[in-house]
Amino acid sequence: MHAIIEKILSTKDNNSLRITETDHAYCELMQKYYHETLANLDKWEKLFTDCLEEEFKDRHSSRLNYNDKLRYTNKAGEENEILRHMFFPGDVLEEIEGNREKAVRQFVSCILDHFNETYSLGLSVRQMDEPELIKDYREVVDWIFTQLDGSSLTEKGIQNLLKNFREAACAHGAKAKLLKSRIEFGRLRSMFDQYNAGPEFNITDKNYRHFMHGLGYFDSGKVEHMPASNIRNGQKVDYNHNYTFPASEKLSSLKFYKNGKAILSFQSESHALAFYGSFELG
Repeated sequence: MHAIIEKILSTKDNNSLRITETDHAYCELMQKYYHETLANLDKWEKLFTDCLEEEFKDRHSSRLNYNDKLRYTNKAGEENEILRHMFFPGDVLEEIEGNREKAVRQFVSCILDHFNETYSLGLSVRQMDEPELIKDYREVVDWIFTQLDGSSLTEKGIQNLLKNFREAACAHGAKAKLLKSRIEFGRLRSMFDQYNAGPEFNITDKNYRHFMHGLGYFDSGKVEHMPASNIRNGQKVDYNHNYTFPASEKLSSLKFYKNGKAILSFQSESHALAFYGSFELG
């Protein structure tokens, strides 16, 4: 075998081994759903194709366009508007074809979104060449690794995680203050809707998730979000709310204020100092 081909195959093998069991499980599940979707589309396409072939045996094409509909009824002058809403098998075939294209793109997006969310990669389907031709999640994983410049997913994820956390926590040049077992962030308004005069903010905000991602990494050493108590994705929560971390050995609580300030409390001064240094907040 040619040396270049061996290298390509070896790289693909390594890529499949460099993702976690959780990544594998998610990707395999999405692959299963994707195959089921295509199987359903194939089934319905065959059903309606058979119907058309039986109905129009003397026609060269099994597809119907608008003019075909007019000829089919022989009442074009009277029922022009009705025909636009009349059901024909050919309409379904066109929709199935469109849904097949959407299914492929959605499958690729689901795989990519998982790795983006887990490792803060910031990659987009728009960066890929011909994503509609992808049939297996391993092709997406292979492409992801070509974008990492030799880094592992975890290495790249940590790099982006630290960068995103600092941008969210210290927006517009704001500084973080170390106060014994607490860190005070002076301006986190980039997380919130500054035009909303109400008492709530939506926790699905991108910068909020970056902030919680950083807390999760500090707490566990893994590239994962901090599961704060009473938080659900998409939930609107009050300002001045105090989030506790009962399962954490390092973090104690996090309190947001409407003026953009936040105070992160730790179980000890040493943990606060370690966080302050690890995220280069000085």
